[in-house]
Amino acid sequence: MGQNIKILFVDDSWERISAILEQLRQFGLVPSFFRVESERLLADVLSKEAWDAVVCTKPLDALAGGRVAAVIAQSGKSLPCVCLSEREVDTVKNVEATSDGKGIIRCSLQELGLVLTSVVVPSEIGGGHKRLPEEPKKGSRRVKSRARETTLRIQHRTKKETDALLEATRAVIIAHDFRDAARQISRISTEVIGASLGAFYLKDDEERFQILCGESDFDAAGDSKSNTLVRSLWERVKIAKRPVWDKCSVDHADQSEDQIFSALLAPVVFENEVLGVFVYYNKTGGYGERDCEIAEAFSEIALLTIRDQRNRNALADSEEQYRNLFAYSSDAIVTLRPPDWHFGSCNPATVRLFNVRDEADFISRTLWEYSPLEQPDGVRSMARAHQIIELAMRNGNHFTKWQHRCPDGREFPATILLTRMEHRGQPILQATIRDITEQQLLQSQMAQTDRLSSM
Repeated sequence: MGQNIKILFVDDSWERISAILEQLRQFGLVPSFFRVESERLLADVLSKEAWDAVVCTKPLDALAGGRVAAVIAQSGKSLPCVCLSEREVDTVKNVEATSDGKGIIRCSLQELGLVLTSVVVPSEIGGGHKRLPEEPKKGSRRVKSRARETTLRIQHRTKKETDALLEATRAVIIAHDFRDAARQISRISTEVIGASLGAFYLKDDEERFQILCGESDFDAAGDSKSNTLVRSLWERVKIAKRPVWDKCSVDHADQSEDQIFSALLAPVVFENEVLGVFVYYNKTGGYGERDCEIAEAFSEIALLTIRDQRNRNALADSEEQYRNLFAYSSDAIVTLRPPDWHFGSCNPATVRLFNVRDEADFISRTLWEYSPLEQPDGVRSMARAHQIIELAMRNGNHFTKWQHRCPDGREFPATILLTRMEHRGQPILQATIRDITEQQLLQSQMAQTDRLSSM
């Protein structure tokens, strides 16, 4: 289940908005939206409804980012104003101060998902958004997944710590894959925490933690005290689900690279499940609470990449499952696309049912071209087709009987189940067509038998 978010777009292109919505869905967001093209409409919509963010995708004459931010301020709302840039920019540092004191966050399309999850926390009731508190509640150890909270925390850090966390956030955005992102976060966090070695372990499908990147697998350490130390920390981190640290009773003079004399483990937690663990070895002077807080912030950044990877995997699995159902279904399945509602695709069962050459041959015609001039009730097929399409779009689905005619002139009765779906931000209809010739013949025979038996 993705995170719901309400977005008010300032834009004049449905095509551009569709591309943005698709990008946000891939990031795990479930957007609902409204589009405005004028300052008057923007002010009117802001006054009537709660929103999570305003996104400017293209300056509209005088209604550029600064003016949009001013309209937001005049409405009395505290909303983030995000302006898309065609080039990649530093989403955390690049905040433009406007005359009304509000901030405009500029980012690329690829960075928008991270920005929105960073600056917005959807409220539980009635939509809209609320800002995160300037500091996390004392005593709270729950790992949160939002980079915005990370940025708020690091305002109280040193410049080195702040730069490191911002660099890690940037690495999440530009990483080629999850392994690359984890490697960068592990390298950056190990350096800023001051550990000699660092590694990241990820839970696999068999519930085992496998090293993904880094050095010094603790099982290979020769010192028994060191092995005992790290094993005990592993057990503690599974229960606490927060960073833990400890050190061995080894004199400073005896400390060497071959021994593990101190360790800090920081879990990556999602929905109370430990998905991965950052492991840091051997810091001179040992670890402390400050190191735990910094490690936890890096874990939160890593969680963004894990969630993104899981969302991508789930989407890929869902698409593959749909493709298999589509391809191997015994029922004819077709899709229809607006605005003219021509066929967009069909499965092999459709090709066989209508006795056409292939998919390209089938989709070259319209629904009413696969129908007689009139349906059995006397209504013209074209008019009836538009009626059932409108009903399906309005209600989400519509079931009806239909008389079909194949290109070779053969006619057959069928049932059609129209279901409204969404593909790449655009509404489409999926039609499942079932030939009921045999069913009607059987019903006719049963009716005739009943009449004869009653004589």
